[in-house]
Amino acid sequence: MSSSETRMTSFAGCCLVACLLFLAGGCDKRAATSKDIAERLRKAARKGDLAQVRLLIERGANVNAKDVQGVSALDEAVTWGHRDIALLLITKGADVNARTDFGDTPLHSAVREDDLDMADMLIAKGADLNAKNHGGWTALYLAADGHAALVRLLVAKGADVNAATGEGLTPLHMAVKSGSIELVELLIARGADVNAGRGKTTPLCFAASREMIDFLLSKGAEMNAASSSDTPLHRAAAAGDVNAVDSLIAKGANVNAGIETGDTPLYRAAQGYWHRDDRIVALLIAKGAKVDTRTADGKTPLWQTIEYSRPRVARMLIEAGAGIDIPDTDFGKPLFAAAKWGDADLAGLLIAKGANVNTVNEYGETALHQAIMSRSRAVAEVLIAEGADVNAASREGRTPLYFAVNANPPAPDLVQLLKGA
Repeated sequence: MSSSETRMTSFAGCCLVACLLFLAGGCDKRAATSKDIAERLRKAARKGDLAQVRLLIERGANVNAKDVQGVSALDEAVTWGHRDIALLLITKGADVNARTDFGDTPLHSAVREDDLDMADMLIAKGADLNAKNHGGWTALYLAADGHAALVRLLVAKGADVNAATGEGLTPLHMAVKSGSIELVELLIARGADVNAGRGKTTPLCFAASREMIDFLLSKGAEMNAASSSDTPLHRAAAAGDVNAVDSLIAKGANVNAGIETGDTPLYRAAQGYWHRDDRIVALLIAKGAKVDTRTADGKTPLWQTIEYSRPRVARMLIEAGAGIDIPDTDFGKPLFAAAKWGDADLAGLLIAKGANVNTVNEYGETALHQAIMSRSRAVAEVLIAEGADVNAASREGRTPLYFAVNANPPAPDLVQLLKGA
């Protein structure tokens, strides 16, 4: 047989095998084709190819088919701003309230894209104004984050201005957070509850300016309506907004709110997680904030200054009467925390204010033990200079030198320091 005949025979064999495979799996082939067409429809909708979308629909594409994240062709058209395609899909039977795996509807997507015309069209075609996604967010809740035109549209069409998330947050909370007094005024005029979330987090908690605070109070916001451990004053103190803190106190905010749990505005301000403005601590102390409130794990505002390395604030608290030997459940007394975190300045301050340099924890260890275990030579030097006992033994009989000798990696400088003391 010639080489050409051999090739023809092989080709014919391949064709036969292909035909047999096709016939044997006919249903699967059709299913795969249907899935492929649906994917092509979503892609065409995403790209804005109206002619291709129309062709695929004519060929039987399922307009409500979704991808693995629950996204339909309508979602794609809405997200990418192709209004003509979105309208065609709806006309051909696309579900205007279909949900993605995150619970979003096409209206949620239109609002996220700040697409007023798209949102208006979807509403006209039956979009559920109050549908919530898995976060409990309605389209209005999303729009309240600074999208004034969309807020006007949604409330004019009847959106529920008090629809709340699982945490009790409403569109008004979001509007206050956005800083837009225009939106806040609009929502309140439409019936938004200015104290929504009472007992948890009210809109006033999100006010970040004196102007917003004053406006909400003028509309009936209650100063202490929120959870006692999460008041507007807590939020302002944590954010470092001196003007807001001053305004809230002037309007009657309780400077010791949350005292039953120890999580007070002063505790938040001392932490300094979001800011480093010492003036807030000074202002709260001047207005009567108690300096030795304790959380469930024993931490005081002074503890927060140690953990977040704020020696100036620590000095302010100590001078205001903060206890320097109040222990927490993790490290014992504040001096141990200073040793743990390697803060030599704070260690020196605590000792200067009366902290016992040789006080022991539940294991019989001193702050010097802790400094050596934390490999903090600077703190160790301060402690030794202030009279720390270099031979103090823990309950297990271990001295600071034991921890220095057995350090991994080795710490010859600490060994030398202790031996030379």
